[in-house]
Amino acid sequence: MRALPKDGSLTQKIAREKMREHDLSFFRILRTTTFPMVKEAILHNLGIGLLFERSLFPSDRLAAVSVKEMPEEYRDCIAIPADKRELRLIQSFLDVAVEVRAGGGF
Repeated sequence: MRALPKDGSLTQKIAREKMREHDLSFFRILRTTTFPMVKEAILHNLGIGLLFERSLFPSDRLAAVSVKEMPEEYRDCIAIPADKRELRLIQSFLDVAVEVRAGGGF
């Protein structure tokens, strides 16, 4: 069984495209609502899961393997309503996010 995030997720969309591109089909796919649920399905021996590297919190019980047919990289983005971007709280959050990102923490 393969575990994937819910329908409509970017991971699901990319997985479906790659399956078509490489003429693959999986008969048993477990769809979950979140990345942590994919991880839990794997930890409970329900099969393998497909996750973006940054969505996988490290665990000594999991092995992450790159998929050579999926070399694309995706950026993380923060979306903010235009009328809120100047708020001090939002600016503080963005400052921390940029600092953490620059240090490789996200």
